Amino acid sequence: MIAPAIKIEDDVDLSRSYVEGEEVDFDEDVTHEFKGHRNLGYEEMPNFVKYDNSGRPTRQPLSKAICSFLNSVFGGVIYCGVTDEGKVKGLLMLRCQRQHFRLAVEDLLSNRFTPPVPKERYHLKFVPMQSHVDNPLLLAEQDPLMEHEFRTSLYCKCDKAAEMLASGREHLPKVVMEIHIEPPPEVKENQILARDTIRHLEEGTLTQWPLCKHPRIYCDQMGDAYIRTHALDRIISETTLIQLQFDRSAQFYQPISDFYQTLTDEQKRALPVNID
Repeated sequence: MIAPAIKIEDDVDLSRSYVEGEEVDFDEDVTHEFKGHRNLGYEEMPNFVKYDNSGRPTRQPLSKAICSFLNSVFGGVIYCGVTDEGKVKGLLMLRCQRQHFRLAVEDLLSNRFTPPVPKERYHLKFVPMQSHVDNPLLLAEQDPLMEHEFRTSLYCKCDKAAEMLASGREHLPKVVMEIHIEPPPEVKENQILARDTIRHLEEGTLTQWPLCKHPRIYCDQMGDAYIRTHALDRIISETTLIQLQFDRSAQFYQPISDFYQTLTDEQKRALPVNID
């Protein structure tokens, strides 16, 4: 797919930086994922990537982790340019390549995930290496109206521009790309609803029992849905989905039920919700 030429403002975060070769002070867990590459989907995997017996590449695309964090109540952050061991290596990226990546992520989540992902659920940050903050190429604009080609393992024009500069012994800038996935809005809505319900129980003014709001489940471009468990992306089967919805409902209703049990029989009978 070729994206139309469009000028995109850059957003390198110069307020902080990573130190190349150092280890980050957190591990891969339920909200953190490390990736040493920037391949969004299976179709972008380079030819040298090996495949297992099932035909899937041993290198996992970013889309799998993105899908997992979208379906998690915590959200999460994917760090592209940090190895599985937590060591910062960074990725060589010109401004035009960062623009390419932004467009590719938007294409993936808006056009290929089901349902389409609202833009308020994710944002990108490009954080430079400490030794590259003053690199003139970090913010230098190449062709601001360059067309970008993605959904392919072939080099885009922006990658060829970077290759040309590197062949001229230019010192290309390195960044860590952070993909931030926000928690589902239903999580906060349920917290507010449960808190308000308990308040109405305490005041004796509850008129209606609340209904738990379940976040939508997202499927990736392959039609698979994943969820984050510890540091793993687990596929959501029909059985898993039923258990997931049951657990989330229990977590919502348990504090309400616990508080209700502290009321006297007289207080329970006096509640408007219990009066015919």
